[in-house]
Amino acid sequence: SMEASVMRDLVDSSLEVVWISDRHPSDVNYCICVNRMASRVIVVFRGDEGVLRRVKDSTMMDHENPLSEELGNTEFIQLRAAVSKDILTPRLDTKISIVEEIHDRVNKIRIELTGRDPCHVTICGHNLGGGLATVTGFYLACNNDLKLASPIQIVTFASPRVGGKEFQRSFQHLEDSRRILYARFTNVNDMISLRPFWAISGSWKFEDWYKHVGMHICLDTRSIQGFDLDYRRITGLPDELWNLIKSYFCGNSKKSSILEYHRRMRVAKKIYLIQQKRLSKRKRKKLITLEECYALHESFTEFDGDMKGSSSSSLLKLVLVAFFIVIEIGLLLRIMIWRWQK
Repeated sequence: SMEASVMRDLVDSSLEVVWISDRHPSDVNYCICVNRMASRVIVVFRGDEGVLRRVKDSTMMDHENPLSEELGNTEFIQLRAAVSKDILTPRLDTKISIVEEIHDRVNKIRIELTGRDPCHVTICGHNLGGGLATVTGFYLACNNDLKLASPIQIVTFASPRVGGKEFQRSFQHLEDSRRILYARFTNVNDMISLRPFWAISGSWKFEDWYKHVGMHICLDTRSIQGFDLDYRRITGLPDELWNLIKSYFCGNSKKSSILEYHRRMRVAKKIYLIQQKRLSKRKRKKLITLEECYALHESFTEFDGDMKGSSSSSLLKLVLVAFFIVIEIGLLLRIMIWRWQK
């Protein structure tokens, strides 16, 4: 079964669970694992939320930007309150935030694991846990106290958008300075990862809408390679309105389950192995790492194509969005007339 294959992969990964934080079911739950052979510490967040809660709890909060001195004129970043409040606010019992707690525990585990040597750190999460992992990874990368052998890596599945434009700008600064790497996995038509679009109680200007960050890897079983990859794709208002319509008409919350992600990743791996078998040994390519993806992102043909074709595709999406809006208004008018006549 799919559950058995997930457990098999976990056993084969040589991971050891060294800490579990589950004080209360409503509290932020996470665990810390280690891979002794690779000198890697992995923080895994657990979290789940439905579409309705994601729309309802879309309020943004201002937080001091830890990179304000480096960037200048960026004293605050806007983060989704449902994600940032629980992990950045000091706890009543420990007097420190969960991000600070994780920092201290990772540092202690590093000393036990490697002594004075640096270690590798990965932050993972699914659904709401993906948002928690994104914010935690950002703040750990801003902290220079951790002895790291490589940039902090974040791996999320069905992660929500967690911040505004200033957070996106600060996150990209960490990527450019090679302090953080982010693989953000989504499924095609996964309505969970598309939201929230904007803070209902905040500004409705497009520039103030929520922004995604990181290297986007969309798992698509219809694709030749099993996935599509893009990085820092420039999206305008028509694109976001199109995503909003897709989330209503094509979205499926079942595609957000971790088992569905596991299934699609296995499909992508099988497609890769089949393609490699068809090639001669000289032409076969090895799997590249996330760090290599970042180093080569400027030469991706998909990235260049998206940049060049953004104007025409946005115009088409704008026409389709206008068409759906006209239909929606027409249906509302017909319902109002029908009720008035009745």
